[in-house]
Amino acid sequence: MQKLFIAIALLIAVATANAQTKPNVTIDNAGNYVAHGRSAIKDTATGRFYVGNDGVLWPVYRSKKGKLYALRISKAGKTYKFYIKPDTDTLDWEGN
Repeated sequence: MQKLFIAIALLIAVATANAQTKPNVTIDNAGNYVAHGRSAIKDTATGRFYVGNDGVLWPVYRSKKGKLYALRISKAGKTYKFYIKPDTDTLDWEGN
């Protein structure tokens, strides 16, 4: 019975810890509530190209989370992201 009580108390503690959200405002010196701005980080072009098997060049971009992808166009004409997974030898091409 005591183990069940401890397990329930632990589950309640974990649930309340996960339920807390980040504040979306701060209070300035005058006591006013100031809204937090949204992140302006967008995907950025790397200036490099992905060369497909057919020899077509596709521009490479870096996502907000740092992943590389190429913007490709399907046969139907739709644009989609093709994520690139470079091997470990080519990860440091920007600095050298």
